Amino acid sequence: MGKHRSEPNPCPPTVIRGQDSQRGATGVGLHWFRGSFPVSVWPRVFSYLTGLFGEPEHSDFGLWHYDAVMTWPNGMLVRYHTREDRYALTAGRFALECPGEAVAAIEPGALIDFLETWDRDFQLVVSRIDERLLDFEWIISPIQLAGLGIRTFDPETKEVTNRDFTGLESYDESFPCDGKKLRMAELCFGRRGSLGSGSYLRFYDKELESRGDVMAACWELESSGDKARKRFRDILDAVKWARIEGQNDPQQLIDAMASTIGRHIGGCIDFIHRDQGDKNLSRCPRYDFWEKLLVKLSGRLTWVSEKTKRTVEKAKAYVFHQVVPTLQMLRAALSPERFWDWLRDECIEGEDRLRAVHRKVISDYRVAQAVGEVLPVDIEPLLRAFQNRYGPPPCDVL
Repeated sequence: MGKHRSEPNPCPPTVIRGQDSQRGATGVGLHWFRGSFPVSVWPRVFSYLTGLFGEPEHSDFGLWHYDAVMTWPNGMLVRYHTREDRYALTAGRFALECPGEAVAAIEPGALIDFLETWDRDFQLVVSRIDERLLDFEWIISPIQLAGLGIRTFDPETKEVTNRDFTGLESYDESFPCDGKKLRMAELCFGRRGSLGSGSYLRFYDKELESRGDVMAACWELESSGDKARKRFRDILDAVKWARIEGQNDPQQLIDAMASTIGRHIGGCIDFIHRDQGDKNLSRCPRYDFWEKLLVKLSGRLTWVSEKTKRTVEKAKAYVFHQVVPTLQMLRAALSPERFWDWLRDECIEGEDRLRAVHRKVISDYRVAQAVGEVLPVDIEPLLRAFQNRYGPPPCDVL
């Protein structure tokens, strides 16, 4: 993917907090990062994460040669070995995974401290970092961009076979939601994995993907390998130089982090008219939408944290849309008597499968219920509604 030319900075970037203030703004944020750290600092890492996020849950689930994982209530996890004789499998290092929900739970000022602590105290070597740009003005939509850059594509493989944009590898015009196919138009530039350049850019409809929670078009840059380490260092250096220049105001440090992420996304690709007949690409004019977006990136920026809090109400909605059809299938297959016996044994009297994140949701719900924020949810009406339509369960279930 080509680099874009430098843009003037007509005004300093600022950060506007809160979802209501995002309308008409250009938002940036850190969405995901992953890395590894030496086994020798694992006791301090455990104490640090537990002090910040509470007690973790242990699971004997292996991935990437590790044989166990520790998951904290906010979704952050560490993959590790339970035996020293396995340390050599991963060069004496354990893996940190900080997914989107964990990053979103950390306020931007605290996130700066968090990143600096991992770099300074725990010698984190970053292997992946995801940065995002949310365009709340919809300067261009994914469908419109596909119309500009794609002539033909294979709907089965999503592979673009004829395109005007260099680096455009795939296009998906649909997105699954509640069992239906909805138009989404996700465009992907670059490749993942060993054949890729270390930069993988996705452009998609965040409003559709989030089911209306975030009404923006999203540019998401996934960096890996050396580019991930370089961009992670860029963020830390920007904050350091802001401090050196006397900008000790926490808001100005957030500005430095936000503008750096904006430069990463704006600098990873360029959209130019290649049909102008000029072999010197630097003289080819840019598309108007990209000129407008680059001006936005050089100006006012909003730090956006996508906080998708798990709640009992969301869990109920998920069960209604995703689980009830499967329950209906099982009841029809097993017969009503056997179905209710199975449901009781697996879900009521079975092994406790609640993890730390589930217990936190329960605790939050009970606190909210105690102060009158939500109405109590009783499982009995839900089971009786199911019973009225599909037959009564054994008496001891209710």
